[in-house]
Formats: sequence, structure tokens, C-alpha cells
Amino acid sequence: MENLARTPSPGDLVSNYEIIGLAGVGGMGFVYKARDTKLERIVALKFLPSHLTFSEKDRKRLLQEARSASTLDHPNIGVIHGIEETTDGQTFIVMAFYEGDTLASRITASPISTAEAVQISNQIGLGLSEAHRHYIIHRDIKPSNIVLTKQGLVKIVDFGLALILSDPSATRSLGIQGTAVYMAPEQIQRVPADRRSDIWALGVVLAEMLLRRHPFARENFGATLHAILHESPDCLDSTPPQLQAIILRSLAKDPAKRHQTCTEFLADLERFNAQVRAAEAHPEDGISSSVDPRELKKYAQNASASSSDGDRTRLLRPWLVGSLAILVVLAALLPVVVNNLIKHKPPKAAYEEYLSALSHIRRYDQSGNLDQAIAELQSAVARDPKFALGYAELAEAYRLKYQLDHDKKWVDAALSNCKIAIGLDDRLPAAYVTLGRIHNDSGSYDLAVTEFQRALDLDSRNADALQGLAYGYENASRLKEAEEAYKKAAALRPDYWDGYNTLAARGGSSGFSARLTT
Repeated sequence: MENLARTPSPGDLVSNYEIIGLAGVGGMGFVYKARDTKLERIVALKFLPSHLTFSEKDRKRLLQEARSASTLDHPNIGVIHGIEETTDGQTFIVMAFYEGDTLASRITASPISTAEAVQISNQIGLGLSEAHRHYIIHRDIKPSNIVLTKQGLVKIVDFGLALILSDPSATRSLGIQGTAVYMAPEQIQRVPADRRSDIWALGVVLAEMLLRRHPFARENFGATLHAILHESPDCLDSTPPQLQAIILRSLAKDPAKRHQTCTEFLADLERFNAQVRAAEAHPEDGISSSVDPRELKKYAQNASASSSDGDRTRLLRPWLVGSLAILVVLAALLPVVVNNLIKHKPPKAAYEEYLSALSHIRRYDQSGNLDQAIAELQSAVARDPKFALGYAELAEAYRLKYQLDHDKKWVDAALSNCKIAIGLDDRLPAAYVTLGRIHNDSGSYDLAVTEFQRALDLDSRNADALQGLAYGYENASRLKEAEEAYKKAAALRPDYWDGYNTLAARGGSSGFSARLTT
């Protein structure tokens, strides 16, 4: 089964690898458990998303990075066996297969104790230290790239992929929203990553294990990036002061104020562990605090201040830096939307109202939120009548309002604002997504498919458009196309469970297959 026009199934043969089953789905593609028929070993095959196109330069660079990563021999680094291609040109990476769960799954499943979080962080730090010793930077440390094996080992996977897939000169665009929230401030500002960027991400992961949420998570993606650049991490008051100091030092906005090497980070962890062991030996004494309160305050300031007085000639003012950084990162995700903001920049007040409205719309199920969002968006477009994004989001808010009370006037208002948005900018995917959703709501599935396809023509990685397209296909009885669209939507937004839930509710591949044959 060399041609991968369809999803590989158990028993299929890809090159010399017999597919055993699907092992996972992520933003960088599907991972399959397989048996290497030549070497008689179990491996993991990671297929990069089929819609990505690689230039020859991209392929050479990917191969070079994989070769570098494959030279790493360390218990805490996942083994890369090679990179291969199917006869129809689809790239896949052959890796060692590890029985276990990702750290992302572990965080979701149950609370992680301080001792376990420190132990996991220590193993991640050891693996990164070995990579850094060979001048290899991971660039994409996050819970979904950490595997916890059944033997208790921590394995860092996906070395090298982040460099290839975030290269602005690359010929394809892979969504990096899930990755971006683990980027250090300098990466968001497009400063090349170094080992201190990996240390930042390690600090985020350690904090996330303790908090059970990302320490900079805010109401929307843009607000989260702004928090990474300018705000303090979420409260760590329940964490021992010594461990707080380690986390806050690793999360300094200025790389020069972080741990400069993983060795320094690991030494701090070992000092903390030594104090814990001493406290266990003499419980009546407790953990002695060796952290000067002034030192802890300094680390907290470093983790919250986006710039010192001396840096401001380099970094500009916070709102402007935050807005520009958000636009730069979004440029890799939503180029059409960002182009709209670049060619017509709304006033600061209008843009802030727009961002606030996004946060309210996200929780439109809560009483008053949707009305608040509508009021903010109405104010934003009143301030700037050429704010196409504002009109597009206002249309979506009106559509949601209709879903809540079924008053047809909201559909008319939504259609009217879509028309205004498209009149101002006919290359705005959000407006076509809302139009498609309106058609889906009314049962006009063929019209919905047309609008979602327009959105995807403008932005091929728009997960909302793919989700809507899948729903339209399904209701138009185009089940195979629906299944593929649902899968792509889920892969594009790995941290958004609606896509997985929808696919699961329809019985996954087997469910669609059963319906196709009935």
C-alpha cells in the first residue's frame, strides 16, 4: 500500500513497514505504530500533513536536522531512525516507538505532585543538556512532545522539526498556534532561538505540571502571546519558594536573566531536591528556605517586565510590541487576516475592543458575554468604519445570538455585516466562514460548502472552515469527504477537542466506513 491517497489501515504495508494502528494525531501529522519487517522491530511512523509541500531546500534541511538529531544518544531523547518517502512523495519520519503517554495527556488525566513534576523536569533538562552540548536546539519543547514511558523514562521527541516548520523562507505554512504559546519572548519577536529558549519552554512546562494549565494562558491566542511578552506567569504561591525561584528565573523575559545553560537549571533543581530530602529526614524542621525574599522578588520582576529602561529603545512600548509580535506570529498562521490588519491598521481603541470581544465570544454560553461582545464590536466598527475584521466578527456574534434565541433578525444582521466585511476586504476568510455557518444552520449545505471552500482557498489551514466544511459534507451525504475534512481540522488544532469529539461521535473511521457501505 504505497499510495497514501487513503488513510493507512492496520495490515497495510508502507515501504517495509507494516501498519499496526494509529498511535496519535498532532499538529505535525499522524503517527502510526508499525512493524519494521526488515529489522523486526516496532517503530513509530510520523507522516507529515499531506497538504504540506516541501521544496528541495526544505527536504535537505529536514534531512540534515534529522541526521543531527539521530546522532544524539541519551536515555531522555527519542531515537530517530530515518526519514523516508512513499512512492507518491509523502514524507514520513521513522522513530523508535515508546509505550506510554504524552505529558500533555498526563497533565489532563490527574494532578502531578511537586516531586513528580521536578523529576520529569530533571529528565527533560538532562536530555536538553545533551542536545545543547552538540549544538542542537529543540525549539518546540511542550507537553505533547514529551513522552512518559511505562518504564518511567522521559523521552523528548520531534527534534529538528520545529526549525524546518517555522522557517519563514519555507514553501509551506504549518499552523504553529499550539507551538507558539510555548515560544520564548524572543522567538515570538523572531529573534533566533538558542538554548535559553529551550530553557524558557522547560520552565513553562514545569509550571504547567504544577498548575495543570499553561502559566500564561489567557482568554484567546493573542492575549496569551501578549502575556508571554509582558505579564507575569499565573500565581505559584502554593509552590515552595525555592521552586518558585527556579521557575521564575527560567521565565525571565530577557534571555540574559534566565539560566544560561541546562546545567545551571539542573543544579538549581538538585539543590531543591537536597532540601526536600533533608526535610524528609528531619520533618520537624520542614524545608528550610534558602531563597532571599529580595532574590525571589527580582526573579518575579524579571518574569513580568517586558523590558528594562535601557531596553526600550530596542523593544518600543508594550502595546505596540505586543500587537506587532502577535501580528508576526499570526502571519505564519493566518496570512490573509494579518494582511488586512497591515494594509488597514485600526485605531488602538478599536483593536483593543475587538480583542476583548473575542474573549467574550469564546465563552458566549455565559450570561451576558455575547451581548458584551456585540457592544464592543459595534463600538469598534463605529470608531473605525473600515475595520473589516471587526465587521466579520460582529457577524459571527450575531449568528451566535440567533443560535441562542432563534430570532431571525440576528441572521439578517449577521448577513448584513458579512456583506460589509467582504465589501471592505473580499479576501477575508472569517467572513466566508460565518456565511458558511449561517448556511449550515439553515440546512443549505451545498451553499455552506461553497462558502467554506472560498475561505479555504484564501487560507488552506483554517480549522474553522475545515470543521464547517466537514459538517456540510456530512449533511450533504458526502461522507468520505466529510471524514477527511474532520481529520484535517482535528490535526490542525490538536489542542481543540471539538474536532476529535465530532469525529468520535460519528464513530471515527470505522463509523464513517460503515455508513459509506450502507
